[in-house]
Amino acid sequence: FDIAKGDHLFARETYNNVSTYTPSILPNVNVAGIDINPGGNIAGFSGPATNIAHNAVLGYTHLFTQNLIAEFRAGYTRVLNESNIPNVGKNVSQAFGIQGVNVNNSLTGLTALDITGYAGLGDSIFLPIVDTSNTLEYNGTLSWIHGPHSFKAGAAYIRRGGRTEQNAFGLGFDIFIAPPTGN
Repeated sequence: FDIAKGDHLFARETYNNVSTYTPSILPNVNVAGIDINPGGNIAGFSGPATNIAHNAVLGYTHLFTQNLIAEFRAGYTRVLNESNIPNVGKNVSQAFGIQGVNVNNSLTGLTALDITGYAGLGDSIFLPIVDTSNTLEYNGTLSWIHGPHSFKAGAAYIRRGGRTEQNAFGLGFDIFIAPPTGN
């Protein structure tokens, strides 16, 4: 967008929202009136996931003379990745009679149970994951053209921030290893 002679402004905004669901190995069952996903692979990261990304850029170019140009840019990017368990919001462990697991809204689901030689039951370990990233960037340049020569100088400032939350074994993890029989 031309503001005035020698002044140009541009802006751009992008947005991306992707939701996916990774199915578990075992089919859903109904226990005590609750539709339960029993899992099948406790390290399979099954369940719903959302990836939301925003980006905005603003740029300004000023032409002082035909040989002297200034450019300024500002940008912002935010990415939010969130993965959850299939039984999120359901007190599944409690429905199976396992007490002391589903104690608040962030600890819902089915305790992981792994028995040697069988498919694992329960929600995936290391979930939920919430990963947030924010980046701000500012930069400016000054260009000077003199005959066959060109000179360019500038500066940039980038500020990055991020936060990751992950619950490794919040619902508990029970493992039963059968000793080898020698047969």
